[in-house]
Amino acid sequence: MNLELSGKGYEFSENQKNLWLIGNRNLNTFFNEVALQFSDKVKSDVLMNSLRKLLKENEVLRARVLNHENYKYPLQKIEDVKLEIYESADPDYNRTYNPENDSPIRFKIVKKDNFIDELHVKIYSLWADSFSIVNFTNQLSSLLENKKEEEKEKIEYTKFCAWQNELLKEEDEEAKLFWKSKNYNFNQKVYPFINKKNDDFTVEKIKLTEISGSKYDDLKSLVKKNNSSIEELLFYKWSQYLRLFKKQELTIGYIPFYRNYDELKNTLGYVNKTVPVTCFKNEEDTQDESVENLIKEVKEWSDFFTLNREIKSNDSEAKIFKYCFEYIELDKAEKVVVKDFSSIQDPFELKFSCVNYGDRIELELYFNVGKINEKDSEVIISQIKGYFQNLEKELVITDVENEIINKVNKTNKEFVVGKNVINLIEERTQEYPNEVALRVEENNISYKELEEKVNRLANYLINKKDVVPGNGVAILMKPSEWSIISALAVLKAGAYYVPIDESYPKDRINYILNDVQCELLISCDEVVDKFEFENINILIPNKVQDYDNDSAYPINVIKEDSIAYCIYTSGSTGKPKGCLVSHKNLYNYINWANEFYFSNDNLGNFGFVTSMSFDLTVTSVFSPLTRGKRITIFNEESIVNTIKKAFIDSNIDTLKLTPAHLILLNELNLESTPIKKIICGGEQLKPNHRDVVKKISNSIHLYNEYGPTETTVGCVAKKIDLESKEEILVGKPIANTQVTILNKKGEKCPIGVSGEILISGNGVAQGYLNNDKLTSEKFIKFNFLEEEKSYKSGDIGRWLSNGEIEYIGRVDNQVKVNGYRIELQEIGNLLNKRENINEAVVLVKQNNNLEKEIIAFIKTEEELSENELRGFLGNSLPEYMIPNLFIKVENFPLTINGKIDTIKLLSTTSENVITSSMYVAPSDEIEEKLVEIWENILKREKIGVEDDFFSIGGDSIKAVRIVSEIQQQFNAKVDLIVLFQEPTIKGLAEMVKNVLWHETEENQNEIVDKTVI
Repeated sequence: MNLELSGKGYEFSENQKNLWLIGNRNLNTFFNEVALQFSDKVKSDVLMNSLRKLLKENEVLRARVLNHENYKYPLQKIEDVKLEIYESADPDYNRTYNPENDSPIRFKIVKKDNFIDELHVKIYSLWADSFSIVNFTNQLSSLLENKKEEEKEKIEYTKFCAWQNELLKEEDEEAKLFWKSKNYNFNQKVYPFINKKNDDFTVEKIKLTEISGSKYDDLKSLVKKNNSSIEELLFYKWSQYLRLFKKQELTIGYIPFYRNYDELKNTLGYVNKTVPVTCFKNEEDTQDESVENLIKEVKEWSDFFTLNREIKSNDSEAKIFKYCFEYIELDKAEKVVVKDFSSIQDPFELKFSCVNYGDRIELELYFNVGKINEKDSEVIISQIKGYFQNLEKELVITDVENEIINKVNKTNKEFVVGKNVINLIEERTQEYPNEVALRVEENNISYKELEEKVNRLANYLINKKDVVPGNGVAILMKPSEWSIISALAVLKAGAYYVPIDESYPKDRINYILNDVQCELLISCDEVVDKFEFENINILIPNKVQDYDNDSAYPINVIKEDSIAYCIYTSGSTGKPKGCLVSHKNLYNYINWANEFYFSNDNLGNFGFVTSMSFDLTVTSVFSPLTRGKRITIFNEESIVNTIKKAFIDSNIDTLKLTPAHLILLNELNLESTPIKKIICGGEQLKPNHRDVVKKISNSIHLYNEYGPTETTVGCVAKKIDLESKEEILVGKPIANTQVTILNKKGEKCPIGVSGEILISGNGVAQGYLNNDKLTSEKFIKFNFLEEEKSYKSGDIGRWLSNGEIEYIGRVDNQVKVNGYRIELQEIGNLLNKRENINEAVVLVKQNNNLEKEIIAFIKTEEELSENELRGFLGNSLPEYMIPNLFIKVENFPLTINGKIDTIKLLSTTSENVITSSMYVAPSDEIEEKLVEIWENILKREKIGVEDDFFSIGGDSIKAVRIVSEIQQQFNAKVDLIVLFQEPTIKGLAEMVKNVLWHETEENQNEIVDKTVI
């Protein structure tokens, strides 16, 4: 075996090579240190002689790094060294370690009465592991006690390095197969507290608690009862603690404290290496089964001790275990007592260390301060202390956490009592009678004019249509001045308005009208002509001829607990449910919104861009009107054109949008915008949405607002930093709102642990119309809360240590797609009612563009066409609820628990997509290019040239991207309206050919401008 390389030095071991790659910028951070106290008086010369002898007997303690230009890694050279011994106050003991010049080992002495009382020993991890420093301590103890022991076999570390390197040169197929069989994730983010982006590795060690006396006896009894060891039980409890934060398989770095070979038992050196252990492969495993699996996996590694992790030098992140565990068992010695022990041999973000001193176990936490901030560390320490105080109990919320959460939930804010939003609008009318309230294209309506129109209509509703307080009045029309006037008039009449989107299918509209027992429907000509309504009184307000010209304020007194509006959202039973929001709810939200978004500025002129059936619009209507600002209304058919106009209109400075709307901005090529504030709600705001806003203008103020309809528009909010690279949080509770995170047992979740978001306070709605059962299930009184009732949102979230909430997802089948709240079960239930469908499951998948798509998986023996399925669903569901794809399956894959395996289902190939009944292939190059564009954007295969864009998953957002791609590929100016006029590839191809022909003609006539369709 060739030990030295050309007489220059010895090759590094694999451990040394890995540590050099990871930590060569700061090897000073990686060390093993022990504090020893002598039970007898030890003279200085006796100790010095013993230490010199140990350095002589262990060559690794005399090693230095030798850099050589011909080798990728440095070599190690064994030389004579002087003892580096420092007095207790000498700062040089902690000076930066230089591996080329400094000794691998340092000593610090503490004297007492001219004798050595304590000795601190530090060996840098490039040369030793934790087991080595205990070996060193035992050897020192033997020398000081003058024990004459048999000569022990010892392999020097340089020989171990050479042996390991020789082995690694051999082909070991079994070892390779072993590695490939393991599915380790070194980069998983389980722990919510590790969020700083600092790459420095600086470690702080915290002593958590001590298990001693009766607690130590209890631990040994528990271990005996579970038929395991102390190490195994503590390892399991650590992995269980981490798993609380993310219910998934996780990888923990296990740091062994033993030698795999007896021949290496007395070897000092960096021999042991951190190995990956997968925990909780099966979420149904019991504690005993989980412990057994941990033991099995650790033992498997013993057979592949020399296996290299095959980590590339340019991928240092992959080398690092985020979470580690070590258990160190110290031998008792008569003359030398270990007071303290520290070991840092690998990088990590969090390490749980258990040091068994024989009569007690010290539980310690090492954390990388470059990754975990001070507030997080405070919470972590309190949690782990509490968790390991009683090993048989689950993690419970601590006093530190309660203090953080209670402080955030102190949101008491007194707004003027006895008022409502109508009063606030009246006050602004008195204050700014001639200011513009509504702007429609070029027509302006002042506050005074608006008040007169609203009052006349309100009095007409009372006097001519017999509307009385408590009635529900439906409003079915496109966004317009009359939709706003009608809503305000209904409120002034003491009734509540029920907004219905005019794009809803007739069945859904009729269901809502019947559920409300609506006797009056306010609408407009074009909508009424579209539907045939029976047994309902229809009012078209701009056509009324017999107004009394009574513009006085109606005499009805609006009570704070009376209903202001009822918005219908998707329901799991297959029928939409109406949420009743009171004037108290609305008043609280609007007062908070006005202060939070506009406390110190003169902004707040909104664009009216979404349907009133979407509670996003509540902000856009009531915030400006209660502050004397204006609302700009657009008469556009397309949401794309509406948003484009809104972003370039100088009369608008604020918009309330969904994240899906923001994605549209990528395709609109906006160079600048007068918009100063964007409030985002309706669905989860993600970093890519933030980037879109920043790209347009980094001076825009972006806000994230979270809240179910049942809690009045928004209940948690946050201003977003456009420069941040972090994940986006939803923020903190708004005024007079409290949030609690509950586990499945109905108990409060500790910080970082996810659970269902429970919302309390003045924003909680009255319940669901005509649905007492669902109301009692979702609006609940909890004994530990003072509030009369709280709303169980069905959303999953968790507290973070800064008092903010992170939104994670849904507890049920309800999702948000393009801002619309959708119960997937409602779609599935409808499909399951259709003849010839045996079973249907509806899921949501995020595509490559981070857009959510609804996919329906259908088991059927019949040949179904996509057009048939879309037509069937379109009779009952709005367009936004129609699945983007229908996929036929022979059988539904099941998990080991017998449940449908949704992960496997979502990986079903696109070959099984149900398409339209007749496929027509492209006939020329232009059609082929258009097919390619459509297939890339719609994420589906085999699109025919006669397939309708909007019937195969297309929508206005995707239409913008289609047109943008056509313009780039064909270098032709094509307007968005073309795709609405010619929604097939065949028709679109003809239009493109026409443009190209015109452009050719114009070029021949030296006309520069391109033709625009």
